[in-house]
Amino acid sequence: MRTIADAAGVNIALLYRHFDSKDELISAAISEPLVAELGGALAVAERVPEYLGNRAVQRALTLEMMERLLQTIGELTPLLGVLLFSDRGEAFFTQTFEPAVQTLTDAAEYSRPQWNDPSVESSVVADMIMGTCLMYGIRSKHGAAALTPADSARHFCNVLFNGVASSAT
Repeated sequence: MRTIADAAGVNIALLYRHFDSKDELISAAISEPLVAELGGALAVAERVPEYLGNRAVQRALTLEMMERLLQTIGELTPLLGVLLFSDRGEAFFTQTFEPAVQTLTDAAEYSRPQWNDPSVESSVVADMIMGTCLMYGIRSKHGAAALTPADSARHFCNVLFNGVASSAT
């Protein structure tokens, strides 16, 4: 708690007045906001039935979800790292983070019959989404993010919907 108080520039007594333990502080400062933000972004993924059979709507919803996830994870990546690699990391991963990834996997699985290559695993698509968001967050933290979340989301959707394979000659 001392390290947290020093980093925040506050007296440690102030932290103890509001939080009984480091776990409670971590939960309030990291876990709860992350869950709330991820929930908002993932709510878009749960709207899959709206776009079945309509590629333009599917792309628009995917773009909206990616932009929100990039923004959210971009802002919370430093805190996410603290939480995942803390004593509470395994519990957070299994109870919160992995279910969030599963929501993405479920959305991908639901739309998989429409894919050009339905043999691609839905879990790989979900991991690509989360990996892209985490790398964006790391780059943002270190001042190396060259694109905005909106531009990154647009490029991601171009890859997802159009692919990057070379054209046949």
